[in-house]
Amino acid sequence: NKKLTVQAISLNSLYKKEEDFSEASIKKYIEDNRDSLKEDFISLRFAPINPLLLVDSEEFNELFFEKIDEIENLVINGSNYEKIIKNYNLNIKPIKFINKNGDNENGILQENISQNLVSKIFELKFKEVNDVNLLEYENEFALVIIDEIKNSIPNIVSKKFREKIIKALINRDIFEYNAKLMKKINTNSLTEADFVKLAKLSQADIRNVSINGIRDNNFFSTKSNKQIFNIREKSFTLVNETEKNKTFLVWTKEIQKPTLDKTSDEHDKYYHETIIGLKNNIYSSFDHYINQKYKVEINYKTLERLKNYFR
Repeated sequence: NKKLTVQAISLNSLYKKEEDFSEASIKKYIEDNRDSLKEDFISLRFAPINPLLLVDSEEFNELFFEKIDEIENLVINGSNYEKIIKNYNLNIKPIKFINKNGDNENGILQENISQNLVSKIFELKFKEVNDVNLLEYENEFALVIIDEIKNSIPNIVSKKFREKIIKALINRDIFEYNAKLMKKINTNSLTEADFVKLAKLSQADIRNVSINGIRDNNFFSTKSNKQIFNIREKSFTLVNETEKNKTFLVWTKEIQKPTLDKTSDEHDKYYHETIIGLKNNIYSSFDHYINQKYKVEINYKTLERLKNYFR
């Protein structure tokens, strides 16, 4: 229930941007992180299934879903992929080595397969060679078999892979910059003069912010307020405002601690909230204990088929 007067500056302009990273630094990051950057590339065959192809109708009618149930049962019972294709006169489309983004090994997006279907395939928890699945995507089904899986680094020309690398480099720079700043904060070597210099360097105005209680989210979120309320007067902290996509260096200028009358409604409210908080902590601890003691394994393959059945 304290009231705080703080000063804050945004640090975002001090972080590196995409254009600050050279091609050499991008290639070096890839080389230094080869193992962690590897992704699964799979070769597969899929046969689209819709009412027109299966029962010569544009309607999702009862006959169509009867046929889908038949195919589902054949898949569950381990029937041969080619046999199912032949029995239902389905057309196979082969796809050579794509990753979860739908890019091939040359970094080119494969447009002859729906990205929605690609996502469904890569969601399979037990994907393996010769694994047959009936998947539902958009307004169709597809009978899919995985022929080959290999683990390799995507091509840098892939737009999504390049974005991933740039994002990693930016996040690394932010982490390193913030770590240096936090070291100064933790050793009490960051001064008010440094604060003013950083404001000038970042070309950001120093914001004077009044926080009237921990629930006052007019500027900072409640989560950030909890962090700010934990520091002493005349102290610094770093606050990450996720929704604003900004990181602030905050200096607590003044703290006012109002007294709370034990006979007031406010006192009763905080008392009961404390009781609820304690109970929740106990329940959470017990839940954590149960999760640690009993290991539950889910057969995602069976679960996915069951979900498809009820669709």
